[in-house]
Amino acid sequence: MKVTVTVTDCPAQDARTVLEVLAKGFPSSDRGPGDMPQDTPGAGPTVWTSVFDVPDDAHTDGAAGPSSLSGPVTVTLQGTPEGVELVRDALNAGFSLVDEGEASGDQEREVRLRLAGRDG
Repeated sequence: MKVTVTVTDCPAQDARTVLEVLAKGFPSSDRGPGDMPQDTPGAGPTVWTSVFDVPDDAHTDGAAGPSSLSGPVTVTLQGTPEGVELVRDALNAGFSLVDEGEASGDQEREVRLRLAGRDG
């Protein structure tokens, strides 16, 4: 199952932290280990996107411990309902999260989350 993860409204370091947490639980993605978010020049908003391959038998228990963020981060997950739920669970293991809305279709689900750090 493929899940597209979009990270916005944050500095590059926070986007990096979110994607690193997900890479621990779902190592197969469209990004290599060194391909992490970088700051980009300009005044416009920056969006970081990665596609994770979520196996049917994925387990998110203990995939990541509590993580720090400099401020709130907006994350959108899009994919199969099962895949989106597994990625959401992985994020919940590392961050405090608030559901900000969702849309569902026959084969796909989109969820918008607001993450905050959850230190030690």
